Amino acid sequence: MPNIPIKNPELSSAEYSYLTIAVAINETALTVADYEGFANNDYLVLGLYGKEKSELVKINDGAIDTTINLSAVVIYGHPANTKVSNIFWNEYSLESATSETGSFSVLGTGVLEVDDEYSHYNDTAGGSTTWYKVRYYNRQTNTYSDYSDVVQATGYKANS
Repeated sequence: MPNIPIKNPELSSAEYSYLTIAVAINETALTVADYEGFANNDYLVLGLYGKEKSELVKINDGAIDTTINLSAVVIYGHPANTKVSNIFWNEYSLESATSETGSFSVLGTGVLEVDDEYSHYNDTAGGSTTWYKVRYYNRQTNTYSDYSDVVQATGYKANS
């Protein structure tokens, strides 16, 4: 049963800001240094990929000056100066087939795990001959990214 690591989307060119006021657990608003580049219904990464207690949040109804209202409470407390990055995708869709050029079907979907550089999916039926590809999904806009390259469960070849 392969554990499929799914590389989270790149954020290096994403709009970002920083918290100017700490946020406590269960709060529904963020105060940031600059709201420019953020919009209603955008998804945000609160914290940094791969860092414990980073989380994915969604803007509810925009901002008043530099206050961002969220669609749900934050799960963790975050100190002032925590990075807040715009992320277009909030989920992944993993597809599999029995051959590299076979007919792919959706194996599973999930919310991006932003407290890691990778999201993970456990394929209980997959084996060494299973092939995978992934694409990201934005639940708010109902749009998908392009597909990733196709990869066999055994991983990349030494020359790739």
